[in-house]
Amino acid sequence: MTTPNETSAITSAKGLLRFITCGSVDDGKSTLLGRLLYDAGLVPDDQLAALARDSRRQRAVATDVQGSTSVAGGRMPGATDV
Repeated sequence: MTTPNETSAITSAKGLLRFITCGSVDDGKSTLLGRLLYDAGLVPDDQLAALARDSRRQRAVATDVQGSTSVAGGRMPGATDV
């Protein structure tokens, strides 16, 4: 992808584009903006690396939780009936 300095150079060369999004909660406004930045190659490499690292960490946590539920007979440890 690009570094912050490259991003600045791209913005200078192509001009600045400003736009707004409107919508309610959970309409995907941030997802849209993130996808546009990613597709344009404007997400710095260090941020992409951090996202990849966090994604691997979340998968490890999800695996641990799934293992815990199977040990507890299909229930989360400490779960109570309401």
